[in-house]
Amino acid sequence: MLQSILKFVELTNKIRHILRATLVRGEERQENVLEHSCQLALVCWYFINKYGLPYDESLCIKYALIHDFVEIYAGDTPAYLKFKEKGYVDDQEIREAHARTRLQKEWPEFSELHQLIAMYEIGVDEESRFVHGLDKILPTCNTYLDGGRSWDIHGLDLPTIEKMKKEHMENTTPEVQRIYEDLMIELKKSPQLFNSV
Repeated sequence: MLQSILKFVELTNKIRHILRATLVRGEERQENVLEHSCQLALVCWYFINKYGLPYDESLCIKYALIHDFVEIYAGDTPAYLKFKEKGYVDDQEIREAHARTRLQKEWPEFSELHQLIAMYEIGVDEESRFVHGLDKILPTCNTYLDGGRSWDIHGLDLPTIEKMKKEHMENTTPEVQRIYEDLMIELKKSPQLFNSV
């Protein structure tokens, strides 16, 4: 029993080494996927609890914790690349398919993990669409609170950010859409966040 737990703990340690494009507020380092997933789970839980939303809290927390699990083997794919890099070849789906296969092969006994990854990726229920939408606006919230540093580093302006997020907001829940709309209004009132772009 101990060996299987140690093996899985080691797998989860690998998530800490997958860096994202968003800087940690007030620090000179990028957040990692484990930090992002934990923060997303807490935000989902808070949002559902505070507003009495009709979503299964436990399922949302699980989705949040595993939504980027394949990145252990596939790596992170910053969303801005396809909008900013000329000639960028998007092989994310291929890398993530290989990663899913590898996880299933290495962890056949953890069937719920594989089932939830598949359910999340196809947006099978309201919970997955809720978590997916929050996942797409959480980096924007973090960068806003951090004074726009991540946008400055990657040369992102507000129209690009809106373009990056808009398609995801069409497939999320009404509550997340409202948060997104309020966030865009707030960003439009804060042009200083984009001065260097």
